[in-house]
Amino acid sequence: RLVMKRIILTVMMVCLTAAAALAQDVKVESEISGKVTALGDALRYTLTIDGSQDVDPPSMPAIDGLDIRYVGPSTRVSIVNGRYSSSVAHAYSIFPIKTGVYRIPSLDVIVDGKTLQTLPIDFEVTALAGASASSSAPNDPQAAADLRDKMFVTLQAPKTDVYVNEPVSVTISLFVSPDIAVSEVQFPQWPDGAFGKSDVQYRQIEKVIDGVRYSTVEFNTVIYPAREGELILGPASVPFNVVVQNRNNDPFGGGSFGDSFFNSFFENRERRTVSLSSQALTLNVRPIPREGRPADFTGAVGQFNFEASAGPEDVQVGDPLTVRMKISGSGSSLAAVEFPSIKESADF
Repeated sequence: RLVMKRIILTVMMVCLTAAAALAQDVKVESEISGKVTALGDALRYTLTIDGSQDVDPPSMPAIDGLDIRYVGPSTRVSIVNGRYSSSVAHAYSIFPIKTGVYRIPSLDVIVDGKTLQTLPIDFEVTALAGASASSSAPNDPQAAADLRDKMFVTLQAPKTDVYVNEPVSVTISLFVSPDIAVSEVQFPQWPDGAFGKSDVQYRQIEKVIDGVRYSTVEFNTVIYPAREGELILGPASVPFNVVVQNRNNDPFGGGSFGDSFFNSFFENRERRTVSLSSQALTLNVRPIPREGRPADFTGAVGQFNFEASAGPEDVQVGDPLTVRMKISGSGSSLAAVEFPSIKESADF
């Protein structure tokens, strides 16, 4: 019994010693996948906690010019020569919007109730790979390139002085610089409570603006102002994905573990959901002139065809007839067209 007690005490002491060692060996490190990157590329910021896995990811502060999103955690457990170790790496994707010099500040990491801090990290974003933002535009913030100059949305109409229910052609265009890869472009969205609209058609073309060539997705539709007055159309927003190149796909930054299993955890390319908006368009909508308006005018504006037929043509007294009426054409919504009425007759 004495021997057993000594063995139990020894095991407990070993466990307590190991636990104390683990608590004392907790380290926090942060790294970024590159010190210089270009617009259109994404960086990977990795926060690694050695010695513990039960650590929540710290909140990343908002930084003007950067779109930072939490990617997720990756964990690792190893036993080498009887020594147990565990780690967790929290990964963040950094997508630059503007060129410039940026700093990821120190982050507070809570481990077992204690606050540990990372070191700040600086990096540059350039307009072109291999260029230096500080050398190309040393002290001029106006000279900084903006990713939104390489992709933008416009909303256009051939005229803005129109009448109620008059068909107005509208074009929404997404312009993207050829050096930016995009995918899964969706149909535009805009507030349309004061307008009716037809189906949206689209085409892909290339356009040159101020000597710069853009890949363009052009959406065309027709709207119908539903009431008179000054009406605001838009802004129109176009959601799509930007395909960016990750500088490092290792969630541990390539320096913590270097394991091929973790290297394959993230893809080299990342799809970043973006929604760009156009400027709004103001339409001056006038009432339809009363001069020359038919007495039974109901508000429909456009060119319409009316067809009517009845059958069968050879019937007996008392047999029913089927009357078919069809209205087609182009113009305002057919909801503004009232269904024709059949006058009562002594013959029917």
